[in-house]
Amino acid sequence: MERFFYQLQRFDPGIIFLDNDYELTGINNVACDVLGVKPKQVVGRNVFSIHPNKSQNKIQWLLESTAAAGPGQPSPPPMTMMINIPDRVLITEVTRLEGYPEAIGYSLIFYDVTEETTHPIEEHIADQQANKSQRLLFKVPVYSNNRVMLIELDHVTHLQSKGHYTNIYTNASDNCYLCTLSLSDLENRLDPQQFIRIHRSHMVNMHYANSFEKQGTTYYLKIKTNQKEETIPISRAKAKYVKEVIGLN
Repeated sequence: MERFFYQLQRFDPGIIFLDNDYELTGINNVACDVLGVKPKQVVGRNVFSIHPNKSQNKIQWLLESTAAAGPGQPSPPPMTMMINIPDRVLITEVTRLEGYPEAIGYSLIFYDVTEETTHPIEEHIADQQANKSQRLLFKVPVYSNNRVMLIELDHVTHLQSKGHYTNIYTNASDNCYLCTLSLSDLENRLDPQQFIRIHRSHMVNMHYANSFEKQGTTYYLKIKTNQKEETIPISRAKAKYVKEVIGLN
């Protein structure tokens, strides 16, 4: 996993420069190719206009977080986004550009890691997914100790939503990893035969499911890892489906 951090340094980054109003003042050829645009089409336009709706909130949050950090303060961690242009996985980082007497804008740098993290969805899986996505994750980009790492999905035991982010838990550590894809993004890009969303805030790798229990009116799924056993709540809306998956209905 750590080797990917060094591989990332050899990628050709997409680079976009923005002014304080989030309007493009410059863009390099890599960014043009990934976004499918030409400089004359986008320079002078608001950065949100060149991203699909599902990515705009993330870009806005990242820009606002960077601005809120203040002069001389570190930027937030890079944000991983999945955008349909078409269906790319981008690790994106925003930096505030300081000028005199005030900041003059932002640089937005991204790395396209689509080939390192995804493969085309098989037809039988695509039929189960309403959005008919073209690519499926086989590794999850995470952020740890100022490094981007890729985690094998077979090592992931469960996932927990944290707003724009997702905590990724594995069978090899008590600690969780920060993934800057939302749980909804991950749900759309993980094999639905292996990863099941059992709650608004929780998704589990069914390979690690150890028991199905009911306490009072609430159902739980227990996940067995090398380190310990985790108890994950199942929402009422998902209880019937989980029962069908594990053969209780």
